[in-house]
Amino acid sequence: MSAKDERDKALRRVKRRSGPWWDIARSWVDNHLYNWTGTAEDMRLLMTPYVGKPHHHNVWGSLSRELARDGILIHTNARTNMKTDKSHARDTPIYKSRTRTLPPQIGTFFSRPQGAYRK
Repeated sequence: MSAKDERDKALRRVKRRSGPWWDIARSWVDNHLYNWTGTAEDMRLLMTPYVGKPHHHNVWGSLSRELARDGILIHTNARTNMKTDKSHARDTPIYKSRTRTLPPQIGTFFSRPQGAYRK
């Protein structure tokens, strides 16, 4: 078995053991991560207040690999250094997320149809 096969096996195992956290995190990404650019570390820092911490830190790597495989995160071919102390300024790829545009009839949260709520 190659080193990549061993890596992929370990990532599948950590995903399987993550319990409901995985579905919560994936749902958060599916509903919120649009028009975004950053590293997997940036994504982790953005998501943690909403989805909490997983049972093991390697789940973040498994999640970002799956999101890239599924086309939700797209490699920009740019790289930067990680920012947090425990990351030790490792080199990491920069991703962009898929874009999302709302149909014109939806508008924004603060817009309302003309004449709405008038008496």
